[in-house]
Amino acid sequence: MRKQFGTVLVILFLFSSTAFAEEIPKMFNMDLREAGSSHIQLSPYGGVFIGDTISTSYITGLQAAYRWSHHFATAIDFGYSPMQVDAASAYGSTVTDPHFYNVSGSLMAILPAAVKVGHHKILEMDLYGQVGGGWLRINKSNLPNGLLGLGALLYLKPPWFALRMEARSYIYKLPIARGGLSVDGTFLIGPTFLFDPAVF
Repeated sequence: MRKQFGTVLVILFLFSSTAFAEEIPKMFNMDLREAGSSHIQLSPYGGVFIGDTISTSYITGLQAAYRWSHHFATAIDFGYSPMQVDAASAYGSTVTDPHFYNVSGSLMAILPAAVKVGHHKILEMDLYGQVGGGWLRINKSNLPNGLLGLGALLYLKPPWFALRMEARSYIYKLPIARGGLSVDGTFLIGPTFLFDPAVF
């Protein structure tokens, strides 16, 4: 009985593995990829900041990341935005330093993709999600914050250059009477410079 049960499990495993392999979209075929599995990335960026309590403004910053496999990277990020608040609001009336600074670290989960768009042209990209946390300085207060993001890294020519697009949320609690969490959204775009790892 045990032997028959084991045989059934093996057959089910082989069947499910074959079916899964057949369902993988062609764009996730690693055979088309030329981008290295590990490198250092340096990404200056700019974009739009849409705040829960803070009004729409711009954001600019810099991200440094180390890609240590096809599917994972770690990153550290610095961002700055001038605050725009309603001076008549509960929080706006307390603001004396209208600047927003953020330093955070995150783990990036990456799905490499490559698709043939012409006879000889291969479009390569990374689709990724990230989660992390860090330190936020707002109105002279130091606050812990969470970070969630989704993005795409599009590899261009020359091979050391890429374009990064990302949507990100900062989650934190402002020290005001109304309490609760503030969830701010950002939409970022910028160049990415790729370097081979010096030591690894």
